[in-house]
Amino acid sequence: MPQFASSQFSTIQCQAITRLPPKNRSAQSGYNSVPPSRTRVIVSATRPLLSLPALPKPGARVDLPPLAGCADTLALAELASQSKGRLLAVVTASAADAQRLLEEIPWFAPGLKVRLLPDWETLPYDHFSPHQDLVSERLATLWAALQGDLEILLVPASTAVNRLAPPEFMAAYTFEFRKGQKLDADKFRTQVTLAGYAHVTQVVSPGEYSIRGGLIDLFPMGSQLPYRLDLFDDEIESIKTFDVDTQRTVYPVSEVRLLPDAMFVTHGDAPAAIAAFWSDTRSRYNLLQGDKARPLLAPEELFLTDEAFFSAAKSYGRLAIPAKNESSAGKLPNLAVDRRSDNPLGALKSHLASFGGRILLLAETAGRRETLAAMFAEHGIKPEASADFAGFVGSDAKLALDTALACREQGIRNVAVTAGYIHPEPAKEFFAVMDAANVDLKAFTDSFYHKLCVGHLQPVLDIMTYIHHETDCWLEITTLLIPGSNDSPREINELTTWVARELGPDVPLHFSAFHPDWKMGDIPPTPPATLTQARRIALDAGLHYVFTGNVHDSEGGTTFCPSCHAALIVRDWYDIRRYDLTPDGHRPHCATAIAGHFGPMLGRNGQAFGPQRIPVRLAI
Repeated sequence: MPQFASSQFSTIQCQAITRLPPKNRSAQSGYNSVPPSRTRVIVSATRPLLSLPALPKPGARVDLPPLAGCADTLALAELASQSKGRLLAVVTASAADAQRLLEEIPWFAPGLKVRLLPDWETLPYDHFSPHQDLVSERLATLWAALQGDLEILLVPASTAVNRLAPPEFMAAYTFEFRKGQKLDADKFRTQVTLAGYAHVTQVVSPGEYSIRGGLIDLFPMGSQLPYRLDLFDDEIESIKTFDVDTQRTVYPVSEVRLLPDAMFVTHGDAPAAIAAFWSDTRSRYNLLQGDKARPLLAPEELFLTDEAFFSAAKSYGRLAIPAKNESSAGKLPNLAVDRRSDNPLGALKSHLASFGGRILLLAETAGRRETLAAMFAEHGIKPEASADFAGFVGSDAKLALDTALACREQGIRNVAVTAGYIHPEPAKEFFAVMDAANVDLKAFTDSFYHKLCVGHLQPVLDIMTYIHHETDCWLEITTLLIPGSNDSPREINELTTWVARELGPDVPLHFSAFHPDWKMGDIPPTPPATLTQARRIALDAGLHYVFTGNVHDSEGGTTFCPSCHAALIVRDWYDIRRYDLTPDGHRPHCATAIAGHFGPMLGRNGQAFGPQRIPVRLAI
């Protein structure tokens, strides 16, 4: 959640009360005339919170003063509201800054359509290609920009200098198919071939298509399943997914989007970041250009120079948000709780007394908000409750306490990874806002919990029973098998028998391999045979969904149908190799309902999930 400070408001994130020091961030923004589909109320229905200049005219540049905390995020949200139908392109100095803005803007402005054009996550002249998910996400983002279905586009500087195919290419070679749409099969063949798709007799891999009479099979890049279009004359009568192994149709869909196979990229500038990028790129080119077996294009043919970028950017107005520094006005003082003091909230009380504006305190969850409210009340501080940022802006409260976790309101599901050691009362409030929980069941003996965890087994069993039987939260269990400590067949049999008896056969159970580290470096890794044996014991106990983890084990990573034993979701560590379920979680061929929460697609932006680098920002 963001920290924000300005002349009107001060916002503090509370863990108890944890101070988030401002970071050095910089961004520059420009805009073009691609219109979004509709205009929304962005931050405040009455007045902007920051004094911002008018958007510059094409060719002009306006420099903003330094903005503390997350005021830069608020500024971008308000600028988007002022743009009146123009796309606001924000070029950041780093990919981490772009990711931060992507996470923070929806909190200030839930109605804005914001997307990130991700970095390739490869170095210039690398021998391997970017992950397929990134290719698909980039193409989907560019398509949204072309369609005007976007209001803020976030682009890291290192991504901006990559050359991009012209918009005409995207417009010519990007297709959407809908039921009832007219389709010329010959024209389709020509277009998809030009777009980089291969014509085959049987479609089995992404980037392939096949035409057999009135049937068209295609496997879009980044798609998890191929699609079959059934034509009645020149009209699409139906669209269905199909299994590449059996070639049988699975379930119908209403539309398919087909994207080009490959693309180059260009957009934006952050001068210092571009200079650093070019320095690194030239060094790598000089190092690798001598390889005659792998000739390289010169950097200027692949990437925009700063001069070329500035020339291209002259047709747009430009706002520059400078990097932050420690002397930025509005920087929050140290407000950390001093638990050893007679007055633990002394620093906060002093800030409340001296600050002339209004203050919003942010908690991570609804449960944390109530805990903080009780702590504040004990020390004479009584903030008013606030549902969200817009509610605080519209109120007259000088001090308010808000819940930063608005995930459910944004359609984001909450998953708890927990040791299950929680008091019954806060557990009720906590799991009421969780959609799923994975409980680490450390062992199935009280002696293990007492010796290694300084706790007891029964409270963990009680909380799992509560989650499964008295909440709507989906439950899964993970046990790390440590050689000589909790991996005996007898203990595993007792554990799995208890799960089957008390929780039922449909609660997934994961057995993970131990790796020696830190204070347990003298214990050997878990043998794969131990995991296989544990999984077999659990299946014999009647459990339907038992998995092995931290190892490459195709069978142990696969979800099987409990009725016909067919492989439904085939995994290899974090890769999903196959997904054969209907959107409502049924096996297509035998109609068995599979326990769990499922949807039509998996992964980010509807793409199949696999191993990928996901930025994580830590605040201390």
